[in-house]
Amino acid sequence: MDLKPTKPLSGFIELSPIQQRCFDFCAARMQNVLRVAGFSMLDLPAIERAEVLTDKDNWDEIETQMFLFQKGDTKMGLRYDGTVGLSRYVAGHLNDLVFPFRASQFSKRYRGERAQRGRYREFYQMDLDIMGINSLSTNYDAEIISVIGRALDSVAEFIGPAQVLIGSRPFWDAVFDWLEMDADQKKDVFVLIDKRDKMGDDDFAEGLRDTLNNADKENAIKSVFVKGYTEFAGKTVALDAAIAELTGFMRVLDEMGVKNAKIDLSITRGLAYYTGLVFEFKLLNHPELGTAAGGHRGWGGNRIFANLCGHVGKQPN
Repeated sequence: MDLKPTKPLSGFIELSPIQQRCFDFCAARMQNVLRVAGFSMLDLPAIERAEVLTDKDNWDEIETQMFLFQKGDTKMGLRYDGTVGLSRYVAGHLNDLVFPFRASQFSKRYRGERAQRGRYREFYQMDLDIMGINSLSTNYDAEIISVIGRALDSVAEFIGPAQVLIGSRPFWDAVFDWLEMDADQKKDVFVLIDKRDKMGDDDFAEGLRDTLNNADKENAIKSVFVKGYTEFAGKTVALDAAIAELTGFMRVLDEMGVKNAKIDLSITRGLAYYTGLVFEFKLLNHPELGTAAGGHRGWGGNRIFANLCGHVGKQPN
């Protein structure tokens, strides 16, 4: 009789009993911080309808990105993040929720892409979101950062200290408009900025040259990382607004007791629906792990996701 394999599939993790105890202990500590901060714990379905998970019509195009399957006439898939399911939930319970609505999820997520170092096909993710109707002030962004910081501090004996890096999509949008860049150039330069730390200065400069082919525009973008963002004050109304927002936001974080925050405009968080302030937490004792936590404001509020909710139900107004 052929022996069946004993190892899990590539990209799936199994922990030893002692590792599992440590994992559960840390997760419980962090979730307790979120509960005390007023976040409601949600346990949403692991399987969603395919039309909820994606807007794409071509099933074959997304098969490699998600775990998709079909039962009868219904196409379904395993959740790949917490955003889509939360948007569906909010759209379906608008009359049952009190806004701003603070929600947290801690559950397994699934990605169909090829497994590689640091990227798994099955993994746990802890989410916290504040959703509002119409608009939310950036004070809620600061609240999210403060709560994440306290959650990480609750397990600092295991992971060490953390630092949060703050970026601004509105600032870069205003810079690009001031430089009269077209849509393709904006998209390509955002990618370059997002990868700048890994590329190094020389490769970053070469990428700007290939994309823009304009020395003045290239130097203007590079100067952000040399002279700082305040050098762009007075250029346009949009730039002045973005600079004021970022400066004011850092002041609010300080007033909230967040002392480990630093502006880093290479932080852009690549997805298109990230429209406002963005941030990433780094573990100072474990830089090899990359980003420990990250967040953003999307489509008008700190993960308001008005447009996403509109795709799966009636849109907040």
